[in-house]
Amino acid sequence: MEPDDYIEDHDDDIPDFRGAEEIEATELSHALGSLHLLGDDPFLRMQAFNLSLVDHFIMGLEIQLHRARFNEEKGLAGDTAFLSAQTQMWIFAVY
Repeated sequence: MEPDDYIEDHDDDIPDFRGAEEIEATELSHALGSLHLLGDDPFLRMQAFNLSLVDHFIMGLEIQLHRARFNEEKGLAGDTAFLSAQTQMWIFAVY
């Protein structure tokens, strides 16, 4: 079986991802708000909203860095390190 045949046979298994530009800043907040865990606690809901804002910010950084990698060959080490730090802080905030 050729690799292209495998892809054609399994097209239904590949998830349909939306571009980051299509995702609204509050979508994560609404998804987390639907969890029973948050209940009616306004402080937990506020944390879910804050996580959503940071997630949207990080997605923007990821898009910029991705585009810059196609246009530039060097000078991205600082941007990559900043994105990595932001991602790590976002994960810590979740926990």
